[in-house]
Amino acid sequence: MARFAAAAEEEPRVLAAFLGGSLAAGTADPVSDLDLYVVTRAEDYASFFADREAFVRSWAEPLFLAETLDFEGLGFDMTHFVLGDGVHGELAFGHEGNFLALHGGPYEVLVDKVGLLDGVTFPLHLPSDEERRRAVEHALGWFFYDALNLGKLLVRGQLVSAAAALASLRAHCTLLIEDDALAERLFETVRASDVADMWQATFALVELHRTAGPGAADRYGLAYPDELARVVKRTLLRRASL
Repeated sequence: MARFAAAAEEEPRVLAAFLGGSLAAGTADPVSDLDLYVVTRAEDYASFFADREAFVRSWAEPLFLAETLDFEGLGFDMTHFVLGDGVHGELAFGHEGNFLALHGGPYEVLVDKVGLLDGVTFPLHLPSDEERRRAVEHALGWFFYDALNLGKLLVRGQLVSAAAALASLRAHCTLLIEDDALAERLFETVRASDVADMWQATFALVELHRTAGPGAADRYGLAYPDELARVVKRTLLRRASL
């Protein structure tokens, strides 16, 4: 972090740099990563981002560098890194025109050459009701399509892909659950290591979805896909017997 701050101070195109995440919030633990942010003038952004690898190498020894452009549609770019000493994290790039979208929550100023960060508050992003509704709507239907794909993978013995598909089903269920007991049932489905376990986890997730889903649907004025749920469960039972 100190090397990053020094490099940002020396780079003439950088106006400001700051730290975010758990380190800035005072909640860091031994496995926390680095959430770093750098801001340029708008006219310097393109050239600076083009030189991002050289900038990272000026303060670190990266073994892995990869970019996410237009992070989550928020209009800024990000580099993910793993360093030679095992430290990993993200470096977000912004400019004067979009830097308020870079971060949410507490931060620690590392460099501020022009007072850009004076009095700035980065509000935490909370999803709107409409965003939550769309996420729940997606989870209600796509869960069953993904469950059918999971059944196909299990029949064919493609266990690596099946493990990834199980994770997708769990992610769908996570969006529907607001009850601690149901959350515990979701946790139990993680323990799947062979075909029999995966089938058991699949049916457990189907039942969990059918338990939690109607309430989630009601909260957002949606219809739970009962007939789809019945058809998919029946199809999975048939596939499990193959």
